Amino acid sequence: MRGFSLVELMVAILLGALITTGIVQMFSSNQENYQVLTGQSRMQENGRFAIEFLTRAARMAGFTGCFSEEADTRMALKVNAGTLAFDYEYDMQQAIEGFEATTATGNTQGKGQAKGWIGKGTWSPTLDRTGNGKGKKNRIGNLRIASGADIFAMRSVFADQAVRLRVSQASTTGDLVTEIPADATFYEVGDVLAVTDCDKAAVFQVTSVSTTGANFTIQHSTGGGVTPGNATTDLSGNGTVFDVDSMVYPIHTTTFFVAASAGVNNFGNIPLSLYWMVGADPPVELVEGVEMLQVDYGVDTTGDGVPNRYQTIQAVADPTRIITIRFRVTVSSVDEVTDMTADGLLRRTFTKTIAVRNRVRRG
Repeated sequence: MRGFSLVELMVAILLGALITTGIVQMFSSNQENYQVLTGQSRMQENGRFAIEFLTRAARMAGFTGCFSEEADTRMALKVNAGTLAFDYEYDMQQAIEGFEATTATGNTQGKGQAKGWIGKGTWSPTLDRTGNGKGKKNRIGNLRIASGADIFAMRSVFADQAVRLRVSQASTTGDLVTEIPADATFYEVGDVLAVTDCDKAAVFQVTSVSTTGANFTIQHSTGGGVTPGNATTDLSGNGTVFDVDSMVYPIHTTTFFVAASAGVNNFGNIPLSLYWMVGADPPVELVEGVEMLQVDYGVDTTGDGVPNRYQTIQAVADPTRIITIRFRVTVSSVDEVTDMTADGLLRRTFTKTIAVRNRVRRG
């Protein structure tokens, strides 16, 4: 009735302190668990997205509509000394191209691209055809590539941008008269297109376009001031013209690589990301947190449509024999979420093998 004694007050304070400490520890533990679970979820999501982008591209490598014989696709583009600039190397026998990382230095997380993940790596073949137009080493577009990570490139038509011929060619060198494209930006002067039916296919460059009523006319002269330009106006490989309902597609080289992200994580550090570059367009960041890309190529050495061995790209004697591609993608949680690793990041490697549909069907 006269209130708490000093001993009772001290006991109450001690009990309160113990309860408060327990609550703080439980909150801290729950927060750490939440961060780890969030990091795991983000890591798995990033891995799934990265594999999905690579899978879709690899499956479509060399696709030219219903005509699937890469070796017989007619190449109308100019070829100088047996090679073309990387952005225009649309010979379907070059539908798959890779660069194997041969050295890896400097890959430690930091606050800047130059002092962070990006080292002075080397690749085989050497990176002399990366479409940057500036002659700078270890770059694709305006980005320096993460050392130790492979580079994968594929070529195919864009099936969702196809248009049909409305009028048969007047001759094998004649203009192509098609439907009006839904997106004419794929059919401008200088664009590289493929025309195909089930008997033949040809790759050429647009030198002029015009619209008359419902007709869209595509010219492919040997002039036109485009690069690399056309070596011939004859698009037929067997002497027959492309008839009504033949398909015309835009065709591109799509290159996947790893470089520094445009963003930062929760500690202000710059992670790595998976990028792609379509044609000569600027690179686009696809998936943040992708630290490593390793590519092996399944080669059919017996012609039975089954890969007999997996090799790095520089060990493949005949790239047209590549029928499967195996990707290994290492992704991180991006943010620092645990004290169980040196840099606070969670990591996991995802592996998937993809059949190149155009070649498996042929095999």
